[in-house]
Amino acid sequence: EDDIQNDEEQGVDDVDAQEQPNLDEDVHPELPVPMPPFVPLRRSTRDHHPSTRYSANE
Repeated sequence: EDDIQNDEEQGVDDVDAQEQPNLDEDVHPELPVPMPPFVPLRRSTRDHHPSTRYSANE
C-alpha cells in the first residue's frame, strides 16, 4: 500500500510540475506586456474618477 501511495504522489507531482512551467511561460510573456502599461493607465484613470466622485459626494 505504501508503494502505491508513493507512486500516486509522484505522478501528481509530475503533472503539477509540467503544468506549472507551461502556465508560467504562457502568463509570463502576456503578463509583463499588458500589465505595465495597463496598471498605470487603469490606476490613474480609476483613481481620478472615484477621487472626483468621492469628493463631490462627501
